[in-house]
Amino acid sequence: MPRDLSPGITPALLHLPDELLEAIASNLPASDVVAFGKTCKRAHKITYESSIWKQNCISTWRYWEERHDLPGKLELPPGQTDWHRLYIERARIGREALDVFNRMLLTQRHRYELMQQIAAHRYDVKDLMLSLKNETPNSAEDVLARRYHANAILGRVHRAAAVEKWMSLQQGQPVKLEEALGAYDLFVLAGDKGDLGDIKNELDRIARLIKEEYRTENRGADGDAEFDRLTVRQKAIRVARYLRSANLVGNPNAEDYHALRNNFISLALFDDRHTSLPLQSVAIYCAVAERLGVTASPSNFPQHVHAVVQSPPGRSLDGTPAPSSTEFMYMDPWNSGDEVPQDQLQQRLVQMGVPPGQHAHYLGAASTLEMVLRTGRNIMTSVEEARHRLRQAHAPGGLDVEAAWYSMLWSMLILGDSNPQVARQRRRQCLGDLVEHFHSHFPEDIGLIGLTPHMFEGEYTQQALQDLVVSARAADHDGKKPSPRDGGADAVRFRVGDHFRHRRYGYEGFIVGWDTRCSAGPRWIEQMRVDQLPRGAEQPFYNVVADDNSHRYVAEENIEISHETPSQALMELAGRYFKRWDEESRSFNLSQLAKMVYTASFLAALSALSPILAVGSAKPTCKAEVKPLGSTTVFTPPEDYTDPRTLYARTVQLPNDDLLLTWENYSPEPPPVYFPVYRSRDKGATWREISRVHDQGLGHGLRYQPQLYVLPERVGEFDAGTLLLAGSSIPTDLSSTQLDLYASTDDGLTWEFLSHVAAGGRAVPNNGLTPVWEPHMGITANMEQLAHGGKLIYYYADQRDNETHGQKLSHQTSADLRTWSAPVDDAAYPTYTDRPGMPTVAELPDGRFIYVYEYGGGPNPERPGTYTFPVHYRLSTDPEDFVSAPHHLLRSSDGAVPDGSPYVVWTPAGGPNGTIVVSSGCCSEVWINKALGADDAWETVETPEPASYTRSLLVFREDPEYVLISGAGKLPPSTTNKVSVSVIKIP
Repeated sequence: MPRDLSPGITPALLHLPDELLEAIASNLPASDVVAFGKTCKRAHKITYESSIWKQNCISTWRYWEERHDLPGKLELPPGQTDWHRLYIERARIGREALDVFNRMLLTQRHRYELMQQIAAHRYDVKDLMLSLKNETPNSAEDVLARRYHANAILGRVHRAAAVEKWMSLQQGQPVKLEEALGAYDLFVLAGDKGDLGDIKNELDRIARLIKEEYRTENRGADGDAEFDRLTVRQKAIRVARYLRSANLVGNPNAEDYHALRNNFISLALFDDRHTSLPLQSVAIYCAVAERLGVTASPSNFPQHVHAVVQSPPGRSLDGTPAPSSTEFMYMDPWNSGDEVPQDQLQQRLVQMGVPPGQHAHYLGAASTLEMVLRTGRNIMTSVEEARHRLRQAHAPGGLDVEAAWYSMLWSMLILGDSNPQVARQRRRQCLGDLVEHFHSHFPEDIGLIGLTPHMFEGEYTQQALQDLVVSARAADHDGKKPSPRDGGADAVRFRVGDHFRHRRYGYEGFIVGWDTRCSAGPRWIEQMRVDQLPRGAEQPFYNVVADDNSHRYVAEENIEISHETPSQALMELAGRYFKRWDEESRSFNLSQLAKMVYTASFLAALSALSPILAVGSAKPTCKAEVKPLGSTTVFTPPEDYTDPRTLYARTVQLPNDDLLLTWENYSPEPPPVYFPVYRSRDKGATWREISRVHDQGLGHGLRYQPQLYVLPERVGEFDAGTLLLAGSSIPTDLSSTQLDLYASTDDGLTWEFLSHVAAGGRAVPNNGLTPVWEPHMGITANMEQLAHGGKLIYYYADQRDNETHGQKLSHQTSADLRTWSAPVDDAAYPTYTDRPGMPTVAELPDGRFIYVYEYGGGPNPERPGTYTFPVHYRLSTDPEDFVSAPHHLLRSSDGAVPDGSPYVVWTPAGGPNGTIVVSSGCCSEVWINKALGADDAWETVETPEPASYTRSLLVFREDPEYVLISGAGKLPPSTTNKVSVSVIKIP
């Protein structure tokens, strides 16, 4: 009671009834409620009313952990919940979390353990972290570090929720489609609107609006108009039309089809553009329809997901009795608000070449698991495109590309595939990238990485992952230790915290470390052509973080200090290392939270994983030994791939000894098909995808017959070591063929379109048509690869001379890789129906070249009178003149003739003349010749690699006794194709 009131005098406020005092207290902040309750017994009693603390709970915190069951408590009378106790608990969690957060900012030790401690409260700390992220003033001494780490903890909370959802799905527990897809959103969520609760509430709201709109529109005509009285067909169409009218589904910009944002259901709902892929549009449609009493599911339809709507038991879609069978209808809300006729979809399947027996699978309802995996594959494509745009523009923008990629890796690791055998393979494929992303971008995820070892039970990988987690925790416990320099620091011009722009590429970044000279290994120095820099490897090199969140190692001569204020994107990244930006010094102030320096035990654990995971580093690991290898699966295509799913594998060995592999990849369209590029750093034992080559020339899709090639000498502006890829751009309807050339100067990570080489007609192998295809640029063991006299030779099969030849073999040359000579014949036969094709070339040690090809209609003593494709070859000292050389039938001493799709290499192993090795599409065997191509010296050798339509060969440069064989399956119809490799030793 106030001191100026005499005893017995009651304040006017207390003359008010309890109900009014309670209403007043309900609108006071919690601290004022407590103060009011201390004034007298009556006030104390009033402030313990549950309704007051209910209001404080709701107004103070927006987000609540599921264990509180807040929606359930809100449905109950206030007196049945101890809201005051709940408020005290939440306030305690907030105080303790803030105390831990502040301690974390002052130490390098236990940093990720403390972050995990906060994140363990999950959504009970989300409001606090959002406040720290969004409301920390610019004047705060540690503003960047505070904002960054609050956002990092938010991300950790969200990712844990996503991983939990996917694990529930993997264990067969019921998970709603919108939740399983929304888990991807949790990885890229900026921290505000868009988590699973927001998605659920928005879908609920849309369903209510649809009902209200129908009631409003029909109130005049029918006073009892209710949406629930409509038939299933009417409801299904009504939902689609509403979503389209509200611009909540679809994408009006076709060129923006695979933009990264279109993969995330929350952005389709909350972003102003509301664009999405068909899958996300259908997911929104199905979720809203379910809320309105319609059973709808996404379909597995190739290339474009549709919604499958099902009639209720005992009723038709139009509400009439139908006791015998269930009716289905199809909707495509991404394109239209109208029903899609089933026969129209069946006709599309026929046009795609899908066998009738598989139509039911593609027209039926798909599982949630299948849709989550399909979304992961879409994100993979979108990230590749986003990375390409970032490299072209040298500027970041939009969603966090690395977080999106990380989400795809986690989903693939947890869910793998509906086929357990394929799932294990996919987990192994993505694990390396996932660990690398944890290491580089998400070190606070130690706890999540700790969930992975059990997925590899019984494998070496399980123990390696367990060691990795233990070592990472130990490194976090030890913190950063002083690392005194040996000298030479005076020669280092720039310092940690400096803001710069790259002199050549233009991106901005900041320095987080330096070396007085390049400390990377010789392979990295060779790859990056450090010795070609004016100051070479002896100048200082800097560890930097670029504005796209990539970590790079940059020569001092390429650092140009910027006098501009860093971009917002860079400011957000800088908080991991620095306290704030200092305008006066124009640099970042170093934080106590300098980048984690991993202990030797952690690096050893990571190294133990690297043979399995192919984790990259600036300092490469020791080279693996070449060994014989049985048939090993590299890639198994998903079920929604178009027949034949994969075909036509081709390999190359880089100057750094890495192996690259590509193939024809019949992924669902749109988007257009592409050539995937996989890399092996352990001599073919394991592989992982590093890039995708998309059709930058015509946009039709890189569909047929890729070929990889490394320049052995400079051609035009392109240095020796430049990686090339040839292939055919062909639209989905196969109406044209275009042979193109691409280049990569970073060992296959990125690709640039160089030129169109030859254009042809419809891609069907019928006489009278005019396609061009089957390009080859040559691969031999000693890297003397047919860049002849400073020119590249581009061999291919040619049907354009269709009045006199069904098909012949030609080549064109280029001295700059951009302009090309006129075609020159290499093999042409007088009989119109004869079809030489599939040319490959290798150089022999006597100065001659062997040109191997299939001869459609040629003589085949094994099958006289039958049109076959026996393998023939020609020998010439001039790789541009095979047309005048005589042809030879390839036939072993036991009379075996290889039939179709050959590939040739030469190895110095096997004797004084080395060995010619030829593969064919007919057989698992290879044919060898140790007499420089003599007719009577061919023998067959068994291999573990199954027969494929065509198999490529590669001689290991470092150990030419061994040959890598790669295949990708057979011509359609074939639903079992996969990409595989083997290694054999030449006898």
